[in-house]
Amino acid sequence: MSTVNERSRSATPVRARMQLAREEALLDAATTLLSEKGFMAMSMDDLAARASVSKATLYQHFPSKEDLARRVVLRTVTRTIELIRRTVPDRSPLDRLEMCIRTILRNRLAIARAAGDALVGLQTIVQGSPEYRALFEELIELLTEMVDAAKAKGQVDASLPSRVLAQVPVSLIRDMEYPRMVEDGVCSVDELTDAIAAIALRGMRPREERHHA
Repeated sequence: MSTVNERSRSATPVRARMQLAREEALLDAATTLLSEKGFMAMSMDDLAARASVSKATLYQHFPSKEDLARRVVLRTVTRTIELIRRTVPDRSPLDRLEMCIRTILRNRLAIARAAGDALVGLQTIVQGSPEYRALFEELIELLTEMVDAAKAKGQVDASLPSRVLAQVPVSLIRDMEYPRMVEDGVCSVDELTDAIAAIALRGMRPREERHHA
């Protein structure tokens, strides 16, 4: 016959899974609200109503709106890395690199648009966390491997530092100027992504190709 302690221990993984599922649902709702309203306009009351939970329950998972936004960004970066790892292996290194750059640009643009005028402050909060630094390094290492593979195929200028080439696309959208271009109707998200990706990739190509472009 099982004891109370044994039953309690067996229930713990179930409670942990339920808590994780609830947090994922809250992050899903927060991601949608951030894209609809932006960080400044979204409130914890909005999120509690959208997720059909009490504010007390919401604050049990996320102590502040800033912490919530940090978790949304961290999850987005994690999913970006997972997507990059699943990129089609039979494509050329440069094609894989382009696919990854476009994915990163779209995700960073979505985060910047959601953050709005609070982008700089949120960047300070998020990028200062150890979790973000670890994910950022993992992302850069993946891109650096792709750059090196493209160099080996003669698709990228071998004289340029791989780490620099990997980090440039990740660092392009760091303020509100690009998102404002979309909001002002200067270009669409697709057009902006195409333009930035083209500029980044063209600068990586071997010198003779750049000179004849």
